[in-house]
Amino acid sequence: MLFPFFILSLALVSAPVLAIAQTIHANDDVAPRFLALPHQQQPPHRILKRRSCRARNSSSTSTTSPETTTTASSIQLVAAVTPHPTSSSAATASSPSASPSSQQGLFGVTDPTCGESGATQESTAGGGPNGAEKWLDCGISQESPDDGWTPPSVSLSQIKTISLSQAMELDNSPFAACGPYVDLFNSIGSALGLPPILLASFAMQESSCDPTVVGDKGHAWGLMQITDDKCGGAPNGDCSDPEFNIRTGAEYFQQVLDEFNGNLLLALGRYKYAIFRSQGPKLQLIEPGSGWYAGMSYNSANAIRSECCQCVNNLDYMQQMLNWWVLGKDGSTAGTFRNSIC
Repeated sequence: MLFPFFILSLALVSAPVLAIAQTIHANDDVAPRFLALPHQQQPPHRILKRRSCRARNSSSTSTTSPETTTTASSIQLVAAVTPHPTSSSAATASSPSASPSSQQGLFGVTDPTCGESGATQESTAGGGPNGAEKWLDCGISQESPDDGWTPPSVSLSQIKTISLSQAMELDNSPFAACGPYVDLFNSIGSALGLPPILLASFAMQESSCDPTVVGDKGHAWGLMQITDDKCGGAPNGDCSDPEFNIRTGAEYFQQVLDEFNGNLLLALGRYKYAIFRSQGPKLQLIEPGSGWYAGMSYNSANAIRSECCQCVNNLDYMQQMLNWWVLGKDGSTAGTFRNSIC
């Protein structure tokens, strides 16, 4: 009698349990949703919220519901395709348009009078990244020997240069002779805001970086070929002292650059040939016609040839300085005029 009663009681208790189990099994949504709840409350959910915002911003056709359960594999996928927080800022910093100090050359530069710069990637006899020689020497031509120079407006910040250290590391570096003075070029250039490679280029162009050179019939001295009127205060009266010479030449060029409101071409031309004297904040040209100046023609540049061949205005000077020397290349044979060969 007890056994049938036990069987009946067991059946009465098991029936509701089996019914509940069948209901749960029949509902495909309940078990996964129930199991996902503890996972959704973990910290990775915050990453998923950021990811869902990106998904909505990047695709207007997304049909993903905010309630959709996301698996661990989808979290890993987001981590793989989401950029590092600093990657966009790093890309911006390396972009030429993001840094005003980037020096890419005169590509795309146009002058109202002289037209497009004609810049090329490689330096050639008649051009380079900082403009074609005929553009730098705009207005000067052997075919129209009395036409005058109309220099394009170019600033120092626009031109492409390399660092002096890069130039020194080149195989058979044309700046090898400047080796003993690199620290001076670097320190003085940095102090004045001038590229050290530009100062070393002056020295190579003017004296082949030889501090013992005396030019201009005994009136131009040392590495930078500074003239007698700038030698006041030289240590022991030695105008060729490398530190004094480089500093004086650099300060003079900076003064000339300021005088010409940052016009690099005019400043370069006057540095090489003109003899100035200081008059307060201004500079006065003592010998008009002795250097590059707006209006200089092919004929005027060569007018003194019969008296002093070495004294002519080297019409390849801009090309040699801007497309060769400041790019770490030997500019001594560059150019298409070749009028200073004696």
